[in-house]
Amino acid sequence: MDKTESIVTIDDAIKKLILLDSRGKIWTQEMLLQVTDKAVKLLDCDTQEELENFPVTTIHLCQAVLNQTRYPSVLLLMCQDKDQHRPDIHFFHCDEVEVGLR
Repeated sequence: MDKTESIVTIDDAIKKLILLDSRGKIWTQEMLLQVTDKAVKLLDCDTQEELENFPVTTIHLCQAVLNQTRYPSVLLLMCQDKDQHRPDIHFFHCDEVEVGLR
């Protein structure tokens, strides 16, 4: 999401996701999400190459977003390194395993 926008709360981010989706501005990329005790990693489905790595220490919020978009099961991660002014918000559509947080 554009960092210049005033997305202050998680609800703001979800509303923005719904708006972008309604305008056809969401693109998807199939990948595997791997969770370890040190990081959440995104891997290429075919090559298992690491595409993205979110160290656990940078994850400030992990939330399930259920049935609020055309994607019924979405995982939201809010990540921020100590040198970042604003956090990054990432949404992951989970189609093989439904999001369930404990």
